[in-house]
Amino acid sequence: WIRGELWDGPAGLFADGECAGAGGEVGAGAGERELAPGERVGAQAGAQMEAKMTGRTGSRHMGAFYPVAFGLAEAEQARRALERMERDFLRPGGLVTTLERTGQQWDAPNGWAPLQWIGVEAAARGGREDLAREAARRWTALNESVFARTGKMLEKYDVEDLTKTGGGGEYPNQDGFGWTNGVFQAFRAQWGKGG
Repeated sequence: WIRGELWDGPAGLFADGECAGAGGEVGAGAGERELAPGERVGAQAGAQMEAKMTGRTGSRHMGAFYPVAFGLAEAEQARRALERMERDFLRPGGLVTTLERTGQQWDAPNGWAPLQWIGVEAAARGGREDLAREAARRWTALNESVFARTGKMLEKYDVEDLTKTGGGGEYPNQDGFGWTNGVFQAFRAQWGKGG
């Protein structure tokens, strides 16, 4: 279902969808039962989700690379998606979260550590170790540069203008963030020094 329904061939990306119903969740509804912990749903979840899909948001974001990172994409889908990642999402400081400029924190020009992880994992799993290494190198170099200037690791970073730290949204950029620290350490261990 993911390889077919969510693949946007002309865009070369996996698309997101909007779901109908109470928050668009998949699971128990009228006449359905809750799944026991650890119970697999297989095609049932796909059928439920497909039935609730009402359209595409049209947003292009790093979430499009989850199927590649988790091995759910076919080889050709992964190849095309990673070409798109390199062409459109890779910036001087790592991978930009979205291609949208809204002034909000989850949009361009910001990059977030969890999505750097997904992008690098997708590139590595998709056979593009060169892209994985370069994205990880750029991200860790940015983390090191900002730390040298501010003495802090941050929640999010501006991956386009390396003189800025990141911003947007409803609150100031947060200092010393666990996921940033963890992704930085993991990238350094797996891919080497950033700058």
